[in-house]
Amino acid sequence: MLDRREPEELDGTLRYILRRFAGGGGELSPPPFFVFWMVFGYEWLLKTNRSVRKIDAAGTGITYWNTVYCKSGQQAPQCVIRVDVKRKTIVMISMCCMILTAVISSCTAAENPGEVSIPTGSGQETQSAGSDLANISSATGFDVSLDPPEYGGSITLTLDAAPVFDLLGFDASCIQLHANQRLFEGNWAKGPAGGYGEGLTDWGESTIIPALMTGYLVSSYSWMVSGDGTDVTANFIVRKNVRFAQTDTEAGKLVGGRIMTVDDIVWNINQRLHNDQFLNYQLYPAQRYALAVKTGENSFSITFLTDDFFDTMTRLNRSSYIFPPELWDAFEKRACTDWRYSVGTGPYVITTNVDNVYTLERNPDYWMTDPAGPGKGNRLPYIQTVKYYVMPDPEVREVCFRTGKIDRMADFTAVEKDANVQSAPKLFSAERGSASQSPLFMNTTVPPFDDIRVRKALLMATDFQSINEDLYNGDAQIISWPYYRVEGYEPLYVSPDDIDLPDDVKQLYTYNPNYARQLLEDAGYFSLKTSLLMSPTDADYYAMIAAQWTSVGIRLEMLPTDFSNLVSTMATVGYEGLVGVSPLPVSSFPGQHQYTARNWMNGSLINEEYVEIKAAKVKETAVTDFETSMEDCRALILYLLEQAYVIPAPRYPLYTMWWPWLKNYSGENAVGYYPGNSWIEWCWVDTDLKASMGY
Repeated sequence: MLDRREPEELDGTLRYILRRFAGGGGELSPPPFFVFWMVFGYEWLLKTNRSVRKIDAAGTGITYWNTVYCKSGQQAPQCVIRVDVKRKTIVMISMCCMILTAVISSCTAAENPGEVSIPTGSGQETQSAGSDLANISSATGFDVSLDPPEYGGSITLTLDAAPVFDLLGFDASCIQLHANQRLFEGNWAKGPAGGYGEGLTDWGESTIIPALMTGYLVSSYSWMVSGDGTDVTANFIVRKNVRFAQTDTEAGKLVGGRIMTVDDIVWNINQRLHNDQFLNYQLYPAQRYALAVKTGENSFSITFLTDDFFDTMTRLNRSSYIFPPELWDAFEKRACTDWRYSVGTGPYVITTNVDNVYTLERNPDYWMTDPAGPGKGNRLPYIQTVKYYVMPDPEVREVCFRTGKIDRMADFTAVEKDANVQSAPKLFSAERGSASQSPLFMNTTVPPFDDIRVRKALLMATDFQSINEDLYNGDAQIISWPYYRVEGYEPLYVSPDDIDLPDDVKQLYTYNPNYARQLLEDAGYFSLKTSLLMSPTDADYYAMIAAQWTSVGIRLEMLPTDFSNLVSTMATVGYEGLVGVSPLPVSSFPGQHQYTARNWMNGSLINEEYVEIKAAKVKETAVTDFETSMEDCRALILYLLEQAYVIPAPRYPLYTMWWPWLKNYSGENAVGYYPGNSWIEWCWVDTDLKASMGY
């Protein structure tokens, strides 16, 4: 589904269009008569490999949408702008000034073409008002809040299981994420931001695109490729005047609310790299060469090998939840695994856990300010108290949500979303994220799946269209491997309707049992029996596919097992048939492990020289030009689809829902790379509205 953006002010619109043309990344450059056409109302077709904003000239013009195909083969919106004659002069002057500025900037932006810098701050300022609210809806409509934010109030959220506190691994509990922070994270203002962001992403899923990130505990960071291209040095400037929270606990008294230093961060990073108690050290011995080195009073650097730069730095940042080193000296692992010893720099502090109800209170010394909207410049966070209730029963969770006892929930299917709105019509909703059953991978190193004809036969014997209609009301993405659609990563996603997808590949995703049977016979199989190692939760879905395959003479034996055994079997290549396992997130790009790794992540055991060479080039390009690397990867993706290595599972949309008293919120799930519920610090509670609604 294309990103179709809601109206925004004319001045912000013109800035956006100019930025799309002048910003690089493979976009088209405007011809000299661009301004003339813009002012006099001719149609300018914005062809880009990413979605474009819908434009409303604030009462001075009209807009509409068409669809065109961009050069990458993806569909893109066609925006038509008509500007009222009354504002011609103003628009002409504005456009000329902006184009001149863009030209000057493009000539002076980078003194060193080998260096990539991430502009950061206490939250990036937005460049226009208005954002992507097109997918936000409710029975009563959605209004961007014009009121100044209020401090205080509380929100209640749920967990389906008791949280595991663990700063030693990669995924701290969402409760810990409110207390402990990482070096860099997603830039709230790049998303919807309650209607005041740039709308470059919806923050619906894990995302780590350099242009959408910003510094948290570092105020700025950049990286430089060495002269011979073999390594990359990342340089960081530590944010000044960030304090560890002052908590009334043994650990809090030990730290004393002191200011965080560069030594704290260097120590934390090196623990992840060289302390055998940390999961990053245990799982990735080949990357223990890296070392964080203090380079100044407030700076440090890390040098990585070029071919694993993004993987290592992303993984390192993901696991580096900063805490005071003296806590490790005093309490060892308890400093990372027991919430009572939690001290961090985050917007909240963990105060109590009573009967599986975790309470967090606002950190009055938090460093961040609001980057956008009526509260711009305000000290964050706004909400005083956050409560997490552990509720294993999904029915109990939904009843509590529908009756206003829970303020926000996510990951609803379309059917569940509609049921919630029917029960509680005042709920807001937004399409955010997606899910699927596990795709089917196969051992392509041994018969029968080493024969491409057999692999193609399995695809054509699968009725993706009926699965989509019967299970997902036709809203699912048919092709969900190697990448599904995530905002910001559009060049990686391939739809069956894309014009650059060859016709013979499109036919693989069209149900054709007769041709599938012929392919099997051509490969020497008049009947075929194979096995599927899979999770029991996917049994009903796979049973439907197995029934479809019987029409072409394929008999599928399902072998349910637990996840640990599934991964272990894949790691040892202990399967000759099929295996069903969840796909890697799109944010794993540019790692491309799903078709290059020599472990369980490459379930179909793809091992081709062409794939290796192409993937390596994509990773190299990503270091200096992430957008171009995605475009360059598209040819490889089309090749992989042609080889029929994986039978994808249609990926259906999910919805986030919330009550209208939760303000400055637009459905965000993960503001950055795997940060659960990291949206809270920017939102506020309209206590008067909540009371007026009877809650």
